[in-house]
Amino acid sequence: QVIRSSLPLANHTIGIHQPASGETTWILVNAFPEFDAAMNLRDVVMSFVDITMRKRAEYALAHANRALEILNRCNEALIHADREKDLLDSVCRIAVEIGGFCIAWVGYANHDKKKSIVPMAHAGQEGGFFSDVEISWDESVPTGGGSSGQVIRSGKAVTVTDTSTDESCAPWREACRKHGVIGVVSLPLKEHGHTFGILGLYLSEARAIQPDELNIFQRLADSLAFGILSLRTRAEQRANARKIAEQAALLDKTQDAIFVRDFDNHVTYWNQGAERLYGWTAKEVLGQALELTPQSSQPPFLEAKRTVLDKGEWNGQLQKLNKDGETLTIHSSWTLLRNEEDTPPSILVIDTDITKRHALEEQFFRAQRMDSIGTLAGGIAHDINNVLAPVLMAVELLKIGESDNKRLGILASMESSARRG
Repeated sequence: QVIRSSLPLANHTIGIHQPASGETTWILVNAFPEFDAAMNLRDVVMSFVDITMRKRAEYALAHANRALEILNRCNEALIHADREKDLLDSVCRIAVEIGGFCIAWVGYANHDKKKSIVPMAHAGQEGGFFSDVEISWDESVPTGGGSSGQVIRSGKAVTVTDTSTDESCAPWREACRKHGVIGVVSLPLKEHGHTFGILGLYLSEARAIQPDELNIFQRLADSLAFGILSLRTRAEQRANARKIAEQAALLDKTQDAIFVRDFDNHVTYWNQGAERLYGWTAKEVLGQALELTPQSSQPPFLEAKRTVLDKGEWNGQLQKLNKDGETLTIHSSWTLLRNEEDTPPSILVIDTDITKRHALEEQFFRAQRMDSIGTLAGGIAHDINNVLAPVLMAVELLKIGESDNKRLGILASMESSARRG
């Protein structure tokens, strides 16, 4: 009677590398002992089970899970990043620390003469790798034929299982050997379908990247591209906001009243110059219909509205009222503001208070008129003097030798009248 144990005496998994294909076959070896009736070991039955598919599935699942963890951690970094360089550094560091890649880097494609790909950030055992290589996306030169150049041109992910045998890696084979770079995963960074850079993940082993894992890595690259573009947009928005704030500050410093109103007189912008000139604060007038021009229904005002609609601008002088009801003389400049539908919803108004200047001009013109009258009076006096001077001379001559009192009285009257004239 032979008694075989239901439990193996030993089991062991053996990985057998196949040099021809570069793949590994996995064998599960079990040893089952057989005993005789006296429970003496009689022999051992060996079983060999090919578990390669199971092992590959386990490895693929492990790598996919690790790729998912990289993706999740990188998405967290994307949320918290405030600067583009910080985001790139974080993604490269996470890929090395969690993914086990020997080098992770991000490069941007330049449109220079060499069509170079410039590393912007990297992590891992770089050790001068990027100083030893030149990377391009120009397909007409050998350095443009690698995975990075292919990614920029095609917009698709490229993987290399072994850099020592892949012909596209020939220009960098020595650098790869020196720095221990064997496997390569290059992923496109895209903006609206245009590839502007790559995410490079380098392995220190020859390993085929499975489709599921590659899809996750592409999602990682897409998230990174989205983060880069979002940070650039936010940086541009901050720059625009600073520029607008600076412009608004300049507008507030000007003495002119600058405001925007629609054709129903609703105010949408009101600077500090307008507050100083008219007396209303921005809080009081924004969104409100404000009537500053008492003659808004009169021909001059209506003509100004027609002109700004027809020509896009108008300049002229108007009488306006401030908050206290005082009449101000204003030089007003209107500019039509059109929106995206090219309709005329509002008018930019720049008002300059010329009330005092206008009063000074009136005073000056009045002084000029008085000066002209004085000049006219002086000229007339001079002309009359010229006319009466001969009369006075003649009277003096007629007095000589005259003894008739009546005639002398007439001459005296003539002299008196001439002098009075």
